[in-house]
Amino acid sequence: MRWMVLGASPSAPDNYRRPDVDIVAAAGDSIQLCRPDYYFIGEERSLDLYVEERAAARVAGTKVVIAEPLLKRLVERGDDFPHDEVIEYCPGNYMHAWRIWIPGRYARMCAGGLAFQWAANHGATEIHMVGMEGYTGQVDYFTGQHGNAKGPRMTEEAYGPLMQRVADKLPQVQFIMYGTPRYQFEGRNVSHG
Repeated sequence: MRWMVLGASPSAPDNYRRPDVDIVAAAGDSIQLCRPDYYFIGEERSLDLYVEERAAARVAGTKVVIAEPLLKRLVERGDDFPHDEVIEYCPGNYMHAWRIWIPGRYARMCAGGLAFQWAANHGATEIHMVGMEGYTGQVDYFTGQHGNAKGPRMTEEAYGPLMQRVADKLPQVQFIMYGTPRYQFEGRNVSHG
């Protein structure tokens, strides 16, 4: 099964149509580029974006995977988010040590990192990584959104190590990176598109 994991880095619009894939898993701003098969909500921004795009996404058959800790925020906000849209709540007991990722589990991570782990845990034989280069701390999103000042540190200490660890643990899966990652991402099963 060939998956594309579509993140929201500035390179995403240039690369998202290139891969020939079976399933598109999107996160963050990338829901504005396409109507994915799956959309991942891992933080407030991705939740707000989905609420804006909900009607079109539902017509397209997009399924939602949401990080369980956001359920509390939905209740607090009084959001009328229909639970029938959600196919799975990723468990709240994420592993905190992303450097020791275990297949079948999830490390605490942003929506793009969650989508990446989901593809890895759901039978992917090939994962095309588009808009997944990591955070700069400047303008991190193709929509021009300003990044978090902690972005480079998060990329170095968490995001990058998670991506590399997944590739190391799944040598049978081919990982194709579009764009230049801001973290170490290499191995016999890693190439660049």
